[in-house]
Amino acid sequence: MNIGMIQKIDPNTGKRFKSCPHCSDANGGEHVYHPYPHSFGKTPARKTAKNPDGYQSLLC
Repeated sequence: MNIGMIQKIDPNTGKRFKSCPHCSDANGGEHVYHPYPHSFGKTPARKTAKNPDGYQSLLC
């Protein structure tokens, strides 16, 4: 639960979502998803091959 890179796509709208480790942990261990990338910060320090835009965890 402590990794916020679990993503899903709504098949009807195409909107993307990403799990938040903090919210998921507070919710009793069930993943809580937020709109991605709109609800997440961005920093060059987080750029990797799997995360080329540098998105970071939700700020909650």
